[in-house]
Amino acid sequence: MTADFIPRAKKLGLNVLVDLAESNIEYPFLAFSMMASTIRQNPTIVKAVIRSISEGIRLFQTDRNAAKAAIKEALRTNDAETLEFVATRSAKVLERKPFPTKGGIQTVLDELSEAEPAAKAGKFEDFVDLRALKELEQEGFFGR
Repeated sequence: MTADFIPRAKKLGLNVLVDLAESNIEYPFLAFSMMASTIRQNPTIVKAVIRSISEGIRLFQTDRNAAKAAIKEALRTNDAETLEFVATRSAKVLERKPFPTKGGIQTVLDELSEAEPAAKAGKFEDFVDLRALKELEQEGFFGR
């Protein structure tokens, strides 16, 4: 279940079996995808997208009011408990350097392989291109 539903589920008396944010399970809480041709042909745009995402994460981590305003608009809710929960959760699980991890991708592949056996053969490198992230890191972007 998504983070915004957890407070509602608890109010309804439902139990949360596993909270990935509180578990030791590696999971990609943030994921975005682009076609390989787009990444090759538009590296400037790819880096701009990553910069924007990273700046948004930093805002979530440093400005609670701005985070809650963004959540309120995205989720179309005024529920204070939900806004606080999602803001706290997002600041905790989202990394300013949005590097995917091998373990996180493997968790998803393992989950998918139950319905799609071909996913078992998938490898991190088949799905992830770190070039733009590494370039931004070398440029010192994440330290600003």
